[in-house]
Amino acid sequence: MFAIPFIFIISTTVSTFTNTSTIFLLRNPDYFNVHPDHIDKIAMDLIFYGVIITLCMTLIVGYIFDIVG
Repeated sequence: MFAIPFIFIISTTVSTFTNTSTIFLLRNPDYFNVHPDHIDKIAMDLIFYGVIITLCMTLIVGYIFDIVG
């Protein structure tokens, strides 16, 4: 009963933390050194695809949890 909402909460929390920290990693010259004019486009692409993957994985893992028990 709580499997699907709990998986969604955990995956959303992890993806939000990851998306926020990628912006700092993109601008850091020691890691990616992305030009400040391109950070917004690259960060939004990463966040968009991350949310899509999170939503798909939530459905798949929730379905597996319901089957396995």
